Amino acid sequence: MRCMPTDKVSVATEAPVVDSSLLNINYSNQVFLQTLMVTLRGEGDWQVRVLMDSGFQRSYVRKDTASCVKYTPIGEEELIHGFFGGEKIRPRHHFRYKIRLRSLDNKYACNFKVLDEEDICSKVAALPPGPWMVELRNKGIGIYLEEEKPIEVLIRADVYGKLLSGRREILTCGLVAIETYLGWIVTGKMRSRQKVSSMTAVTLFAQSEPVNKLWELDVLGSQDPQSKTSKEERERSVRAYFLNTVRVNKDGRYEVRLPWIEGHPPVPRSFNLTRRRLENTIRKLARSMLWTEYEEVLEDWLKTGIIEEVPMLQRDEGHYLPHQPVVKENSTTKVRPVFNASA
Repeated sequence: MRCMPTDKVSVATEAPVVDSSLLNINYSNQVFLQTLMVTLRGEGDWQVRVLMDSGFQRSYVRKDTASCVKYTPIGEEELIHGFFGGEKIRPRHHFRYKIRLRSLDNKYACNFKVLDEEDICSKVAALPPGPWMVELRNKGIGIYLEEEKPIEVLIRADVYGKLLSGRREILTCGLVAIETYLGWIVTGKMRSRQKVSSMTAVTLFAQSEPVNKLWELDVLGSQDPQSKTSKEERERSVRAYFLNTVRVNKDGRYEVRLPWIEGHPPVPRSFNLTRRRLENTIRKLARSMLWTEYEEVLEDWLKTGIIEEVPMLQRDEGHYLPHQPVVKENSTTKVRPVFNASA
């Protein structure tokens, strides 16, 4: 699961000092976003990563996180998202939840309403260890070390201002420590010649893109032009890949490998996410009396070799896609499974 029990958090008030000369990557003038770890209370307490951003109106929670902590929707909305530059996208459906957050030191708790979103943003780097940790400790500021996992809660202008205590400290490295009732956050721009582990600089300029696209550099046009290949080169590369991998199997069917984006990180297993969605699908099918028909389609796929059963010993291999039923009353196949590749 993405959310983790709170007892696995480590605090940096006594964190070891890391000599910046030992870090072999130098990123000048890097900007760190306002992130911190909190406890999300639901069916149990879970450690989640939060991004605070006052530039937009509504706050969000990841759909799978809301499901993980067993939150029940209290409403739903259709929203048209507008972005910098006046661009808008078509209306999108969101469920509304009331979430409960607590600081990791258990000194503050709050609840507020949020909307759900499939994926809030791409990878956001956490503050790395460095000499600034000593300065924070000397100022009596305890920073919880963050795991660079996905952002699961996005706190925006509807809540942001209520969580600020008003205290801030400017560090010699150029960063600013800001106290919120949920904990300290360290944000701002790292001065030149400070060495950090990694960072992605982002800006809030996007055109006709969903919320999670706001933090992706390829959407923002910030990539080095030399790293991009032309459309024609990509098409030639894909065609060559197809010709080199296509073959006819023993049943007389064509087989070809799927093309992958070069340099893409390994695809995650997503087993827990897929299992949770399958459980939800089974409950919905049982209520609609379509479970038998749905199972018959899968059994037919298994008999004809379209799908095959994964042995338990190989369960940790590969990637899992959730599926859901699509019903067409006038079709010869009334109900059929459709896979959600966007998950």
